Amino acid sequence: MKKVEMSTDSSNTHNFINYNLSSLLDCFIYLAPKLHVMIIDGDTINCAGKCHSIKLNMEEYLLENPMIAIQMGGVDVVLGV
Repeated sequence: MKKVEMSTDSSNTHNFINYNLSSLLDCFIYLAPKLHVMIIDGDTINCAGKCHSIKLNMEEYLLENPMIAIQMGGVDVVLGV
């Protein structure tokens, strides 16, 4: 079991997973070539696609949710609140 670095973002409406981690998890990425993500400095980045079923264990909680795969540094998962 891999321990991941997570962050929450109260201004975010989507969940994101680091593209490199999604590859390690053998997550099938549904391509979404026209999907762009705006980052904090106002710039946009292309997303790699969407993973429909990511399962995260957080102590006694199990979260199973779709996540958008993007290249990011610093954290593995960003949960929108």
